[in-house]
This record gives sequence, structure tokens and C-alpha cells, in this order.
Amino acid sequence: MSPLRIFLTTIIVACFALGPNARATAILDVNGSGILTGAQNVDVNGTLYDVQFVDGTCAGVFGGCTSASDFTFNSFTDALAAAHALAAQVLIDQGSYLFDSHPSLVNGCSFLFDCNTNVPFASTGTYVEYAWYENYDIPADDQFSPVTAIDSITADTSGSTTPGSATNWAVFSPAAATNPVPEPGSLALFGGALIALILVMRRRRA
Repeated sequence: MSPLRIFLTTIIVACFALGPNARATAILDVNGSGILTGAQNVDVNGTLYDVQFVDGTCAGVFGGCTSASDFTFNSFTDALAAAHALAAQVLIDQGSYLFDSHPSLVNGCSFLFDCNTNVPFASTGTYVEYAWYENYDIPADDQFSPVTAIDSITADTSGSTTPGSATNWAVFSPAAATNPVPEPGSLALFGGALIALILVMRRRRA
């Protein structure tokens, strides 16, 4: 087999190994005070989104909060998938960032023990529906909404600026980065293929 054919074969195998769902790792947005304000490139069912954690009423945060068009996700299933993505990729303990063990480090949540992050998907004009992820200071206690959660818009205090609030909103939007950065795994596979080609060529010359 010629060196060129070996190289191309290795690249093809690498592409199949990575699969079509290879994505860039979520990038956390942390301010100077160590507060998590959002993240970029959050993978929700194979699509990348940017997210912001925001305090305030639903009407104020989502421009009225009166119809499904105000929200990125329009079903409980999709909103719950987004909540799971936050739990797996963003609201986690990694290195010096302890956003799972210390929920109060997430923007909009000043309560020490837990933070309830809401992902809305529908509104009747009177009630807003959302999936939620409850992030406890004991990670093993974290939980998701088992059913659709419904609150009255007029009496809704979810994500309010009241001191000690344990609730915020997750505002999703399509990711700004249209070309995700290659993951370390893909770079390593490409580098390995290149090294293999060089070794084969050297042997042939010898």
C-alpha cells in the first residue's frame, strides 16, 4: 500500500471514530468575581447553543413571556434536554470552578444550598411553563423537573432579585461560533496519521 493511501485511510478511519456529533467543549463565562454568568457552545441534542444565566421576572427577561415564540425551546422534552445539558456541561465542578458544589456562584442565585435554573418553553399569556434543574450543594442530590412546571406570570417570582433567591433563568440562543474548534481527540488522530506517513516514507527511502 502506498504511503498516500495509508495516510488517506487513516484519516477516513479517524473521521468515523469521531462521528458526526463531535463538538467543541462548552466554554464557561466567568466574571472577575468568579460568578458563572453563562457559557458558549453548549450541546443540546447535537446543536450548539450559547446560554446566559439571568435574574428577573419572566416577562422582563423574555420580552413579554406571552407566547412560545419568546423562547428558544418549545416543548417540555426539548427544554428538559437543555436542562440536562447544563447539568452535564456547565453546572459542574471542574478545576477551581465549583459551580455544582457551590450553587451561589451561579449568576442570579445567592442562596448557599441550591439553585433552581428554569428553561421556559411555553406561555398561555397567564401562565409560563418551564423545565427546571435544581442544583444542590451536595451534587448527589441534584434533580430535574419530573413534570411540566407551571407558574402564574402575574404572581411569578421565579428569578426575582429578592435577596436569597434560589432561582434564575437560562436564556438560550444559537451559538455564535459557526465553526467549532477541533477537539483534542481529532487533532491527535490527525497528528498520528501524519507521523505514520512520515515513518512509512522514511522506511521506503532506507
